[in-house]
Amino acid sequence: MTPSQTTVPLSVLDLSPIPSGRPASSALHDTVALAKAAESYGYRRFWLAEHHNIGSVASSAPLVMIATVAAATSTIRVGSGGIMLPNHAPLAVAESFRVLEGLHPGRIDLGLGRAPGTDQLTAYALRRGRVENDEFPQQFAELLAYVDGFPDDHPFQPLRAIPDDVPLPPLWILGSSLYGGHAAAAFGTGFAFAGHFGSADPQEAVAGYRDRFEPSGRLAEPRVILGVAAIASDSEERAEALARANDLAMVRLMQNRPGPVPTPEEAAAHDWTEQELQLAAQRRRFMSVGTPEQVRADLERRRTYAGADELAKDGVTLIGLGEMGIANSTTAAALTSALTGRAPAEVTGRGTGIDDATLGHKVEVIERALRINGGASDPVEILARLGGLEIAGLAGVVLGAAARSIPVLTDGFIATAGALAAARICPAATGSILASHRSVEIGHRIQLEALGKQPLFDLDLRLGEGTGAALAMPMVDAAVRILREMASFEDAGVSGAER
Repeated sequence: MTPSQTTVPLSVLDLSPIPSGRPASSALHDTVALAKAAESYGYRRFWLAEHHNIGSVASSAPLVMIATVAAATSTIRVGSGGIMLPNHAPLAVAESFRVLEGLHPGRIDLGLGRAPGTDQLTAYALRRGRVENDEFPQQFAELLAYVDGFPDDHPFQPLRAIPDDVPLPPLWILGSSLYGGHAAAAFGTGFAFAGHFGSADPQEAVAGYRDRFEPSGRLAEPRVILGVAAIASDSEERAEALARANDLAMVRLMQNRPGPVPTPEEAAAHDWTEQELQLAAQRRRFMSVGTPEQVRADLERRRTYAGADELAKDGVTLIGLGEMGIANSTTAAALTSALTGRAPAEVTGRGTGIDDATLGHKVEVIERALRINGGASDPVEILARLGGLEIAGLAGVVLGAAARSIPVLTDGFIATAGALAAARICPAATGSILASHRSVEIGHRIQLEALGKQPLFDLDLRLGEGTGAALAMPMVDAAVRILREMASFEDAGVSGAER
């Protein structure tokens, strides 16, 4: 099932399951392939789990896999689901995720858990008895202090997580009981509840988190992700066969004899004992199984019951910024010139019906604006002096959307000037920006180059031809469907008259 088949954004939590009859390392390559597919289908996030010494999964090095998946994709958010904090030094976690954020700005999530993710002996081997589960609050506070700073009298006061010019990614505390929600509320982070195996009632866990939530400098209001397990196929029979294979894998795990995930054929041929059938039935209550339509309905039931607003994402999945008229192009060119350091003649063009004299006048106006406002020294001041109210408003929309992880589709030279300003004010906002097409305005190509963006659509459109009016909604619709694939006018649903 893809996000286009449901009304709420969907994400993936991957454990790198080891398939029967194949090497364990093949699961790692499957994870990368799955991440690429999830991105192409429009999934919001791709999180990697941490488990150790379990023969059914290869998710033992989430940091390595996060870096690999992020490098192999370009738009989907990538993160940990989660880093089991008791297994790691808080400084190492803070440094690693700042490095990831520096390499992939605006695309990384940091999900943290307090469980070992393994058996007691393996946990001891990982930790050498250093940390107990109930030390999670102290470890979490220490992690934050490597970014925010320790008190003056603290022995770690001189220490900080490098690189220190990038923020710590958005924080989520994972939990399968009421404790996780209470911890997330106390620290003012997002809460990811493990609805696919959690011992607590999802509704109670989420309600407890919301009731106790204390706003923090990183999150102003509670945010919830609900973890679900789902198997969908074109037919109920095939979905049930796949689910039966998963049942057998889970039963073996509960019997402390985990191994590669069996095939549906192996599960069908298995001689099930009464105890195994009972264990399978207990686990099945966490899973949605059936056709895409059946699974969609059951996932919505689970989301509604739990009150998981992260899945709903406030009802917004994408914002489109359209052009605001040719009169703003000179302002946009001046702003682009100041932010990129390119000469005025390089960042402006003819648009529609502009002769040599008019083009020369545009360049002269831009040069004059840059001379008058040449004292601006930072992106905010440059935007205030050169951007004008309309473009400043566009930049504000991009910054606000980026703060909520909502992608923004920019349409043309003027809208992209606002996006460029937003990215210079907050580099992390770059990850939320999508370019719809390339206009023939020369400066638009310079803007896209500065942002490191390739347009979603292989269209070269002239200014002043109503591109925003004709293409805004069809482009949004096509962008949601195909994401970063190339599209023609026909793909976008634009008629010949509108062209």
